[in-house]
Amino acid sequence: MSNTAITARHVQLSHPMGDQIAIFGRAGKSSLGRAIVTQRDVPHIDIDYIHHMPGWVERPTEEIRQIIGERMDAAIDGWVYNGNYSPARDIVIARANTVVVIDLPWPVMLARYFKRSLKRCWTHEEIAGGNFETWRLAFASKESHLWYMFQTRGRNYLKVLGPEISDGAIYYSIKTTGDLNDFYKLHGLVRDA
Repeated sequence: MSNTAITARHVQLSHPMGDQIAIFGRAGKSSLGRAIVTQRDVPHIDIDYIHHMPGWVERPTEEIRQIIGERMDAAIDGWVYNGNYSPARDIVIARANTVVVIDLPWPVMLARYFKRSLKRCWTHEEIAGGNFETWRLAFASKESHLWYMFQTRGRNYLKVLGPEISDGAIYYSIKTTGDLNDFYKLHGLVRDA
């Protein structure tokens, strides 16, 4: 596999997905993952639920890698992974036959993160391992998604991930909200209410 070029095959949004699906990028990963899991009835490997234990304690990297590998091994009918946790990305990409890269424009992503954080803080919605997003965590912490968003605003996820995608795998590049909406429609996926 080359480190300078994407060796996987870019496909149209309408192309059928495989059964080992990895979703990377910014906002929209978890919702898309849940929609695919609901449709296919396969395990959902959401890195946030593996990475964060109660009290926002981070699980050790080797333990995370082991859990991901075990869940993939046990998923004989396929799986859906979503997340950007880079210390475990090599395991996921090596096994994925389908990669979805959500790389929406930065202002769209910022608006989505902001809206989501407001909702989670207001409703006290549980996220990731029994944890809750608080006003402080969401808006006044360097651990927040919004802070991460600012730090990665120039990142081109396809450029970062492309050289890592396995030979023979397919990948979708979703760059607009229209692309994302079309992807849901073309694959018969239903968004969370």
